[in-house]
Amino acid sequence: MSFKKFILFFALLFFTRMSKAENLRIFSIEAADTVSICVIGDIMMHSPQFRFDAESFFEYVAEPMKKADVALANMEFTLAGEPYSGYPQFSAPEKCAEKFCSALGLDIMLTANNHILDRDCDGLERTLDIYDSIQEKLGTVFIGSARTVDEYNKNYPLIIKRCGITFAFVNVTYGTNAAGSKLWPRTFTINRKEIAEAICSAKEQGADIIVALPHWGNEYELSHSKAQREIAEFFIAKGVDAVIGSHPHVIQDIEYICDKPVFYSLGNAVSNMRREYTQLGMMVTLKIRRNLLNGQLRLLRPEIRYTWCALAGEISKGHCVVFADEWAAKPEKWLKRASYIKMMETLKKVKDYIQPVN
Repeated sequence: MSFKKFILFFALLFFTRMSKAENLRIFSIEAADTVSICVIGDIMMHSPQFRFDAESFFEYVAEPMKKADVALANMEFTLAGEPYSGYPQFSAPEKCAEKFCSALGLDIMLTANNHILDRDCDGLERTLDIYDSIQEKLGTVFIGSARTVDEYNKNYPLIIKRCGITFAFVNVTYGTNAAGSKLWPRTFTINRKEIAEAICSAKEQGADIIVALPHWGNEYELSHSKAQREIAEFFIAKGVDAVIGSHPHVIQDIEYICDKPVFYSLGNAVSNMRREYTQLGMMVTLKIRRNLLNGQLRLLRPEIRYTWCALAGEISKGHCVVFADEWAAKPEKWLKRASYIKMMETLKKVKDYIQPVN
């Protein structure tokens, strides 16, 4: 072969391989699969809400939850039976939880919160028994509480697989308003030793993504506390990929710790509260992208949407939750002008205060 032919052959080979490499690079960008986790704020049941159909509360915001691969919500009430009551000792009608699960397409109900023992251990046990029946009907499972040691080991952490990705969820509370009168059933608390063991167990079970869902913080404060920050750092240090909190009844600030998102509080999803900031909530969607060529996972930038809990008579006859941005453009749809103005003012104040993640 002459020198010129050799050079020509080498050049053709080089550019052919470069072209294949470029095509492979482009394909690797496109060849990805995305799995989503969607979480909404606290679901509360004050006594004025009992008069209305619970399933209708979420008709305007249910679609993103139903489309998600995993949908979660904090059920901040018990199903302890009659007499039904709201604050300060919550016991909602039995059908409420099932209607919420059906309306939102919930996969997981969070039970670790300060109200779960409002009717003592018997109330918690009855609640979990009813949640078992919901699981049989709808497939929705609960985490954050257990009736036995075996159930504790099974649900702490909770392992769920979606689209070939293994997720682990850890749900804990700072405490409960009432102390349980016996050892079991119990709810999971912010005990660092137990949390570390749960996260270690998650890793041993092959968890790809670990999400912590703590019930914590100071009520009605838009800023997280020092204690929340310290616990968030602990979660991240142990291997948690995202932290999504509840309890303060208002949206709190958002930050990243070691490049991991921390949502200190999503506020309320639905309640009968009307105190400043308590009607505004947040829906968070985490998206995990898997490269189909090498199997690597990447947590994408979280997506957030602000929700507004319209009280009875503000938009419809009963309570209803709407997306604030959508209903900001529909002033004529509101039954009470003052309620529309309140939402607009609250939304502006919180947006100005909360550092956006989008």
